[in-house]
Amino acid sequence: MSVIDARLREVDEAISQLNWGLRRAQELGIDEAASSRFPRAVSDYKLRSLYFEQANLHQLRDTIVGFDAESFKQDHSRKRGPLRRRGTG
Repeated sequence: MSVIDARLREVDEAISQLNWGLRRAQELGIDEAASSRFPRAVSDYKLRSLYFEQANLHQLRDTIVGFDAESFKQDHSRKRGPLRRRGTG
């Protein structure tokens, strides 16, 4: 879970920084300039992407929190044989 929590912190920080930048651009009035249309579109896309990832990470964490970690340490569901190389053609 620490990997998921670490990524959530990164995503939360990225959302915070992006929102700050968007607010600052609005305060300075540069978000209305024609030259800022493309960067604004990219920023909006990135923000949507970050919110989507944040929601997925929360869902993943909530899903696996109840898993029995001991059962994942070794998979006994199928007998494993020796590794074989795949033919090259």
